[in-house]
Amino acid sequence: MSCPESVFASHRPEVPGLLCAGMPQHWFFAGQLKFAHDLSDTVMKTLEYKLWDIAVRMKNRLEWKTRKGDIGKSMLRRMARLALHEMNEPSRFNSPDAWKLRAAYIGVGKSQWFGVWSARYKVLFEELNEWTNRAYRYIMIRARKHMSESDEMAVLIIEHEANWLNLVFDRAA
Repeated sequence: MSCPESVFASHRPEVPGLLCAGMPQHWFFAGQLKFAHDLSDTVMKTLEYKLWDIAVRMKNRLEWKTRKGDIGKSMLRRMARLALHEMNEPSRFNSPDAWKLRAAYIGVGKSQWFGVWSARYKVLFEELNEWTNRAYRYIMIRARKHMSESDEMAVLIIEHEANWLNLVFDRAA
């Protein structure tokens, strides 16, 4: 694992704290989801709400047509939740028939998926993916900024400890 993956996957709070201080919360949680597969309520609810809010704002700004009332709102919420599940388990969504899973989860048919919802979902998923990319870059920039040549060994030790602790926790689970 490279440095950012080790930071997010660490079970020791001081490891992410060293390089993630000041990072926007949704970037950090997106990194936790992607790299550490953190499905805790805090991470999932925060990210789901943030993505849903973006979907609602896009719907209003771009005048998307959705089903009326609570059904339309729940479709946008399910679209946000789907992006989180795909970020956590990308292999599940790699097959040519993965569109069926996505369409069913949102609650639309084939023509609606390919005619309307696929493009909408792609924009939302790419936003989530961009948060993980920003979190990754944030850690790399902070690591370089605060690291002298003598500190490189400390980062390697932290990475090694994080990897070792992850193995211990994974075996205990």
